[in-house]
Amino acid sequence: LMIQLKEYIGSLVAEMNNARAIADMKTKQLALAYAEDNVLKHFPVPHFRTPEVELTVPIAIDQLSKADVTNAQIKDKTSFSQETLKVLNTHYKQKTLDAATAKRISSIVSTNINMLQRKLDAGADVKESLAQYGKMLAKDTYTPYKELTKARTATETTLIKNLTKALTPMVNVEKATDLYNSSIIFEAAKLQQMDAKSLIQVKIKMHESGMEWTQVENEDGSVNDKLIPE
Repeated sequence: LMIQLKEYIGSLVAEMNNARAIADMKTKQLALAYAEDNVLKHFPVPHFRTPEVELTVPIAIDQLSKADVTNAQIKDKTSFSQETLKVLNTHYKQKTLDAATAKRISSIVSTNINMLQRKLDAGADVKESLAQYGKMLAKDTYTPYKELTKARTATETTLIKNLTKALTPMVNVEKATDLYNSSIIFEAAKLQQMDAKSLIQVKIKMHESGMEWTQVENEDGSVNDKLIPE
């Protein structure tokens, strides 16, 4: 039996609704019995309610669904920073940097790496984000590098191109998973045969609310029955 997680959760909620309906029917029977008894008719009719229900159910993923969005992460920020500095030093024709300049450039690179990762976390396109990263570095590092050398450098476009080429393999791009639409295994007999490490505990919290029929008088004097929240 193939079922998606969203269908399974929906069926659990539906069963809770059915349980509430069955309880209400039983309450109705009690109410009628109380009304017919000369003593019990003065007692309140028992009516059990569960304002909040929390379920923890084990499942296993049968077939993981992929979402339309991608998840991009810089594999190693240290290596990413080192490769960036390597491309920058080549571009500005600098084999080594003095301690003060190296610290200044490293700070600029670190700030821009963090900005890049935030863009990737927000779902931005990797190629466009890296191009923007290169453009910002070209702007931010021009002054400190030019204070060291007057040598002619390649164009800003070349720097952006070289940074993008060198850094693209250092960004891991994956399709984001869509657990809600994934097919699951929920049958107890099958789950008992599986390794406990492969099971997922799904916690579902439901808050009870109901609808009740209420008569509403319209402006023309007509009366309609409407369902409104309790």
